[in-house]
Amino acid sequence: MSLYKDLHAFYVQCTCNGMARLSRTSRRLCSYKVLPLAVLFCMCVILAVLILHLTVVLEAEDTFNDGREGIEEGETVQKDVESGNVEEVIKLESLKDEAKKVFDNRPPELINNRDCQVRNFVFIKCMKCATETMGTILRRFALKNKLSVLLPRGLNIYLGWPYMMESSDYRPSSSPSGYRYYNCLIEHAIYNASVMKALFPHQTRFISIIREPWSHFKSTFNYFNMQKLAHIVSDTPLSTYLQDINTYEKIYKSPEAASYRYCIPDGFSVTKNLMCHCLGMKTGFPEGTADISKNTRAVQDFLNWTENEFALIMIAEYFHESLVLLKRMMCWTMKDIIYKRVNSAKYKYEENDGDRAIHERWSRADYQMYNFFNESFWEKVIYQGKTFNQEVQVFTRIQNSVNVFCNFSTDPSAKVDAMFNVTKDILSIPTTKFSLDFTFTQDDCELLSSDLLSTLKEQHEENIKYEDKDPPKRTC
Repeated sequence: MSLYKDLHAFYVQCTCNGMARLSRTSRRLCSYKVLPLAVLFCMCVILAVLILHLTVVLEAEDTFNDGREGIEEGETVQKDVESGNVEEVIKLESLKDEAKKVFDNRPPELINNRDCQVRNFVFIKCMKCATETMGTILRRFALKNKLSVLLPRGLNIYLGWPYMMESSDYRPSSSPSGYRYYNCLIEHAIYNASVMKALFPHQTRFISIIREPWSHFKSTFNYFNMQKLAHIVSDTPLSTYLQDINTYEKIYKSPEAASYRYCIPDGFSVTKNLMCHCLGMKTGFPEGTADISKNTRAVQDFLNWTENEFALIMIAEYFHESLVLLKRMMCWTMKDIIYKRVNSAKYKYEENDGDRAIHERWSRADYQMYNFFNESFWEKVIYQGKTFNQEVQVFTRIQNSVNVFCNFSTDPSAKVDAMFNVTKDILSIPTTKFSLDFTFTQDDCELLSSDLLSTLKEQHEENIKYEDKDPPKRTC
């Protein structure tokens, strides 16, 4: 209030009513025609000061509110991963302005219309990062909404992976005549911005998912049966492999091992910077191409570029948080993101001290990438506000109940949540502030378990009378 009193006194001095307080020169000024201009000038000064003062007050208030919200939002997120309980502390100080880019136009929590629904997307599958589980979600969405999917030719399951995708790798679009674009890509393909953007509409969302590199390496080692491919005779095959990694790499990548490898061409490494390769980074494959993986600055430049290219990079260790972010970004429903976990194997390797450090040096670009996108992931989570964790909890209760209803659960004591109504044939989910009510039937369960890639191919062939007589066979 003192500011306003001072301004009022100043105004009085600039008017004839305050002439008694002014000097002889000032009184003479008020007596002439200059007075209106002087008064106008004073009013402009007062207005400018008031605007400046209000701006400072509002900025201070915003800062206070942001800080208060951060205190309310900051919390510890605990997840159960293979190595045990991992604790992630989310701090407000890590929030960056870039986190707002994707969600500036996010829809209301309770979606009553479908106008905002995103139907054009490209999903880049990073090998062994819960990508096939993601496939059960995305293929089902594409099938339900009759989208034009960019599909591999013939019986192929990859779109040229691990090579760059070429026109000979995919089928023609099933979109209406004259419309050359596809709606979505789901199967394994290496990200290629110029090629892919030419095949999809302008507003297409690019998404992917990555995994903690050490966990990713162990999963890859098991999935591709590296012990057999590299002829490792040891009770500790993982450690043995790492202790002489260059020797064993040459063995499994050699032409002599080709007949035992599954979908891996000669010379391609599945243990070194595999996730970076899937996202399009130059890693030296095919032979003769550039390799920037050892250049920390070049890798960082690539990551900065990738962050601008992709709307969302999900994290496999935080799968439910990832799916809720996806739901909000794509304006999808809770039912759209229900999944069945697939290709999830149980394995255990004895590890020696120093094994992880060896792999981190060997595949350091993947570690650099994971750290970068793990940070940006939590920035996006923080930006969602206090309702985000609530929605994750609601989704987890729904997903667990679907697992029981569909007989997917491996826990014999698990039961459908008491807040849901269930019969033998129907699971009914009531309306929440995050989703309208919906039902899940046994047909929905069967759809989650179906080979939808084959179904999508059959649908494609029926729609355009397509017959693939001579598909390429570079990999799978």
